[in-house]
Amino acid sequence: MENQSVYTEESNNPLDRVEELLDDNNWVYNRMNSDELVVRVSGKACDYRLLFVWQEHMGALQFCCQYEMAIHKNNMPLTSAVVMDINNALWMGHFEVEKESRSPSFRQTCLVRGRKDA
Repeated sequence: MENQSVYTEESNNPLDRVEELLDDNNWVYNRMNSDELVVRVSGKACDYRLLFVWQEHMGALQFCCQYEMAIHKNNMPLTSAVVMDINNALWMGHFEVEKESRSPSFRQTCLVRGRKDA
């Protein structure tokens, strides 16, 4: 599968830099539009789905890493406690477990207002 980008206009969109990084590492990605980019990465324990969303009006870049695995329903109480402990120790971003799919993910938003591109 080849990398797909439907957005080619020169801009200050931070997803353009993400695209460059992905190209440099030969990672397969899909740029659905100017504001969304998805990457699938295979890992040892599971596969990962990385989602980048640029919200220009807010000057915010959202990042989400979804772990393509499900926590067994009997382990959900322990998982919830562990996720809460981890989140308490994080300075930025947070982990969560989607209730219905029981799939963990990490989310973070970076404010990039006022940045100057070189």
